[in-house]
Amino acid sequence: MVGLDTGYFVGMMLGDKGIIEHWEGLRTGEVIPLVSVLTLGEILYLAIRSGKPRQGRNMIEGIEKTSMIIDVNRQIVERAASFKGGHGIPYVDSIIIASFLENDCKEIHTKDRRHFGEVKNKGVKITVW
Repeated sequence: MVGLDTGYFVGMMLGDKGIIEHWEGLRTGEVIPLVSVLTLGEILYLAIRSGKPRQGRNMIEGIEKTSMIIDVNRQIVERAASFKGGHGIPYVDSIIIASFLENDCKEIHTKDRRHFGEVKNKGVKITVW
């Protein structure tokens, strides 16, 4: 499983060619990417803040068509609390990371080196764009 963090989609919105090519490969491939429901909220917030709410809604629609959206549950928030407490990672990032790990992601894509770099779980590859 491949987890895609909010920063990945921000990179896409900013026209990062590498991320766009990677997304196209995922979209047409057999691997279904995982995306936290919190990422959807963050994308909408950033799009509204930048005055482009329609662009945010379009992106969300595309993500929902091609990805599995992970809701937050008790196991996720408990695991997230340990990341927040043990590593000082912001709570939203902690929940997103825990969502990926609870769903057996072996690969996580992000632009957030500082927070996601704290994930030193064996068998999880962190790709920072």
